[in-house]
Amino acid sequence: MVYMKRIVILGLGLLALALISVFSGMVYAFNPAYIHAPAVVLENNTGTLTIIKLNVTPGNGNVIVNGAAEVANSTIDSAYTAAEYASKYTDFNFSKYNFTYSIEGVNSNVSGPSAGAAMTMLAISVLSDKTLRSDFTMTGTVLSNGEIGPIGGVYDKAQTAKKNKMDFILVPAMQNGSAEDELYYLVQTAFNIPLVQVSNISEAAKFAFSNTPVIDNVTKYNFYTNYSVNALKPGNETCADYCNESLFKGFVDFTFNLTQHQISNLSKMKNFSNVSQQLNTVLNQSIEISNKNYSYTGADFAFLDYLNAYFFSHAYYTKQQGLNALKSIQAECSGITHPALTFNNFDFVLNAELRQAWAEYTINQTITNYNLTAVDSDGVLEDLYAGGEAKAWCSAANFVYSSQNSENMSDITAFDGNLKGIADAILINASTYPGMYLSVAQQAYNDKNYPVAILSADYARAQGTAEASYALNSSQLDSMSNSLLAGKLYGAFATNFADQAEFYMQESSMESNSTLSHDYAYQAYFSALLARDISTSMDTIHNSMHIDQAAILNSRINSVNSNLKNMTNKVNTISDSLAEMEFMMYIITALTAIIAILLVVIIIIFISNKNKKYTEVEVHKPRKR
Repeated sequence: MVYMKRIVILGLGLLALALISVFSGMVYAFNPAYIHAPAVVLENNTGTLTIIKLNVTPGNGNVIVNGAAEVANSTIDSAYTAAEYASKYTDFNFSKYNFTYSIEGVNSNVSGPSAGAAMTMLAISVLSDKTLRSDFTMTGTVLSNGEIGPIGGVYDKAQTAKKNKMDFILVPAMQNGSAEDELYYLVQTAFNIPLVQVSNISEAAKFAFSNTPVIDNVTKYNFYTNYSVNALKPGNETCADYCNESLFKGFVDFTFNLTQHQISNLSKMKNFSNVSQQLNTVLNQSIEISNKNYSYTGADFAFLDYLNAYFFSHAYYTKQQGLNALKSIQAECSGITHPALTFNNFDFVLNAELRQAWAEYTINQTITNYNLTAVDSDGVLEDLYAGGEAKAWCSAANFVYSSQNSENMSDITAFDGNLKGIADAILINASTYPGMYLSVAQQAYNDKNYPVAILSADYARAQGTAEASYALNSSQLDSMSNSLLAGKLYGAFATNFADQAEFYMQESSMESNSTLSHDYAYQAYFSALLARDISTSMDTIHNSMHIDQAAILNSRINSVNSNLKNMTNKVNTISDSLAEMEFMMYIITALTAIIAILLVVIIIIFISNKNKKYTEVEVHKPRKR
């Protein structure tokens, strides 16, 4: 009996193992499904909405992409990752199935990994037999762990999604407040279609398979940073020398006016009325900060405000329009020239030259690389943002130059030969910090413009030093900032950088968010580094200056020549006017003579006709009977 039980138990065990073996090898038949996926037509920077279909059949883990004459390896790789992750997500054995994706709506080729997230969602739909919503589309790369990665062309993709009556579009999540996040907000506002940011496939599935409302998950962008303006102690840094506070105030006011004008232009664009209101709020706070004796800080915030307004104002530019705008800025920047340097204006003129040099570098680089970077409308907008920077810098430089046109030229200056050696040393110290600042410094040095080379190298070194110290805590950063600010500061710009450092240190101490507090302390340290380096450089530059008698004489000769030219022009103008008057007199005399002759002729004709009438009456008088 016991023996029989053992045989039965063994038989049942073997049967169970057989069943497990059978079921483990079982494959399923799946219903095909489709998803909308946007793409960019690179030839003309337009979007197109494709349909991707998927058939899953028994197989051995092959993934095929059909529907185009050519399919790039990046697209095939994304399809493979999508199918493999979807199988894991739904607890299916990827190696027992084949996945055939068919892409409709693309006539020539399929290139890029941006359909990876859509392919993954489609595979999940097929494997889990869940129906995808038909009123949305999505874009994004997919990683092997299900994370959704960044893509390009969101502008063109969102535009075509709206055109094809999609209710919303799922896009890869971006860091809050980043440049990409701002682009999302621009696109969402420009085309009035919600952009819902998702970090991974699980987050995307919440919207793809259900009627989850998207209104609370649309992209939001806050331009306004709520600084503790009312609690700020007024700035009190004292400028030791080379300080023209009235001119600096004019420079700051110019920045505010430039920003206000750009915001006003934006406010005329109906879709962006809310954006212009936000930017106006930022500008008003910037003015309040400036009124607390943090002039440069307020102007700095207004400058960023200007760039945002400029960015949104050009939201609908085509690739050609973007290029035309950049070339116009390039011509504007190259068309302004600085006045002669004097002991009174050198601080402002050199800092204006510096900004003009940054602008020319930025706009020239942007235009040179335009065809490579503006491969979609995202790239066009990003390049226009860079163009906005260049335009603002050149406008500021032109304002400073114009304000110095009436400057007394009796103290035109030149620089001693030792400035070249100083520039050599500073450039060597800055050479480990590549970027725009260093490139401009090197170009200025090659042009023998050693003061601008020194100043731009100061920015490169300050930025690099600050970045290397980012890991330090707020207290350490504040301590180093205070040490840098001790002692005299030369020049209006250096003094205002010191005030900016004080501003950020106060904000850091009042901020409850530890991350934000640290970022403010970091900004304070960067500003303090700039204050000290620019101050030292301006004092060095000043000490190397001497009166340039030859330039003064040349200026006076030019002034005399200019006056003579003006007088000659006036004489020529008067002569031309007299000649015109003389000619008019000839015309009037001729017309008078003609009129007189006509009057004589008319009178003669009149008299002649009258005599003729009397004669005719006499001849035909009837006889008496």
